[in-house]
Amino acid sequence: MNRFIGLTVGFSLLFVFIHLLSIELFVRKIMIPQDPVIMKQNALVEQMESIEVIGIGDSHTECALICTNKVLFNYGRGGDPAPLMYFKTKFALTHAKNIHTVLLQLDYHQFSDFRTNVDPGVIHFVSIIDEDVKELFGYPRLSKKNSIILYSLKKNYAPIVHKSIYQYLRGSLRPIEAHTAKWSDVSELKRNEFAKKVVDIQINSPNIMNTTLLFWYEKTIRFIQSSHVQVVLVRYPLSSEYLDAMDTDAEQEFNQLVSRLQNSYNCCVLDYHRLFYYRRDLFFNQDHVNFTGGTFISHTILNDIDTLTNK
Repeated sequence: MNRFIGLTVGFSLLFVFIHLLSIELFVRKIMIPQDPVIMKQNALVEQMESIEVIGIGDSHTECALICTNKVLFNYGRGGDPAPLMYFKTKFALTHAKNIHTVLLQLDYHQFSDFRTNVDPGVIHFVSIIDEDVKELFGYPRLSKKNSIILYSLKKNYAPIVHKSIYQYLRGSLRPIEAHTAKWSDVSELKRNEFAKKVVDIQINSPNIMNTTLLFWYEKTIRFIQSSHVQVVLVRYPLSSEYLDAMDTDAEQEFNQLVSRLQNSYNCCVLDYHRLFYYRRDLFFNQDHVNFTGGTFISHTILNDIDTLTNK
């Protein structure tokens, strides 16, 4: 009987060990190399000698900047709030010494209370967060940084590792593809419905200007300028449905902010937020351009930067 119990316990422990080892290998060999955060950071370091212009922002930047050469680098990511934009800017300017211009996204939703709800993805950037964000919940504290040796037990991988294995076995764990859908193919009723829902969540709230988010945004501007790099504030294109759904007071408040930032920091603002007002075919949803729209706006931005630089 004791021998049976011993064998049962032994095989159980062996099974657990093999299971943990398999998961750890999967995370190291498959998940980490395909992690968009890791991929972008590695690409930035690899291209650091050639990068001259870099885009910092959330999904609006991520979709709008199409990099056709190594001069322009897209460091945007969906959901990135103002504090994370600050840390990514520090990381970029520390590694890529030839950057002369930072395209810092400037959009309505970046300062609303909506952006204080940090998505779990912020943990992916734990290695570059070198200051405490005490005012907001969800950011890793410097005193409590994850020191676990096993990658499969880290906070950014552990909750999704089994689902990722399942997706990998099904062949659906692939890099994100470019958005080619057209907003114009969606019915007018659905377009207005989707746009209003998003605007109500992101902007039409009692407090559109969260002072903490604004503090970190301005801190980013000051850091860029202290690094003797040109900062250009960019308002990316938005669909007519999105713009029409906005509260007038919110838009007026935001426009005042744009003027204040421009005057306080003597920086340029490239305003494209109404550029595609009548071009629904250049969006894939209410507030993100598709690949065609991104290609157009990227070309426009680079031309405008050349004009600014040569003045």
